[in-house]
Amino acid sequence: MSDRPPDGGATLNQTTSDRSAAVRLQLALAVAGLGTWDWDPSTNHVTWNDAHERICGFLPGTFSGNADDYNALVLPEDRPGMTAALDRARAEHVEYRYEYRIRRRNDGVIRWVVSRGAFLYDNLGRPTWASGIIADVTERKETEAALRKTEQRRQLLFENNPLPMMVVDPDSRRYLEVNDAAIAQYGYSREEFLHLRTDDLRPAEDVERMITAFRARAPGRSERGVWRHKTKDGRLLIVEIVSHDTSLDDQPVLVVSVLDVTARETALEALRSPIA
Repeated sequence: MSDRPPDGGATLNQTTSDRSAAVRLQLALAVAGLGTWDWDPSTNHVTWNDAHERICGFLPGTFSGNADDYNALVLPEDRPGMTAALDRARAEHVEYRYEYRIRRRNDGVIRWVVSRGAFLYDNLGRPTWASGIIADVTERKETEAALRKTEQRRQLLFENNPLPMMVVDPDSRRYLEVNDAAIAQYGYSREEFLHLRTDDLRPAEDVERMITAFRARAPGRSERGVWRHKTKDGRLLIVEIVSHDTSLDDQPVLVVSVLDVTARETALEALRSPIA
């Protein structure tokens, strides 16, 4: 008996392998939530998979296949950029990639999507076909928008705060960030500040008490106290400091705000002095 496979066995095995690969690809796309698209530029016909239809709010099998019907979902202000990106990819033989907003067909909800693809060309360099994928990236875009708002609030509360503010590493006592008001009050540039420690703003005789206070602080609680600070040009200030623990890029930090109370403390000291 011959061990040679029957005629056509190799083709059968190859067909089975191709089908398995196609199934695995579809499963991977489904897990990733990716839609697929194929576009024939000569007919303007588009073919989608079910995931693409779900992303765009169509019931399975209800998309007409006309690219213009898809383009109608794209918000008007985003269409010129999408068209320009597609034209560039086609003309320069590069990957197409663009993020834009669509208004879903079934419920009118606006979603962010990213579409990526590539063109195929004939021997004369004419585009004959384009294929790609699409993904709903609304959650990422919303997260990015929230982070931008957080950064704007940070700038409002920190950078634009009229009181000097510093971010301090509680272990090394180094300044990690300062705002413009701190730079103006103490006379150091931002670069100079980032090479200083809290020790450097204290008179030498106050450093040990400050280190003791650092060690004794209660994590998670705000601390308030009156201290002496010195500026770059050697002037002594009496300041009221409020600090609290937080984290920055997963690193524990102290955020410190400083109020110059030199005039107040000087006046109080004068009131406490005995009258001759």
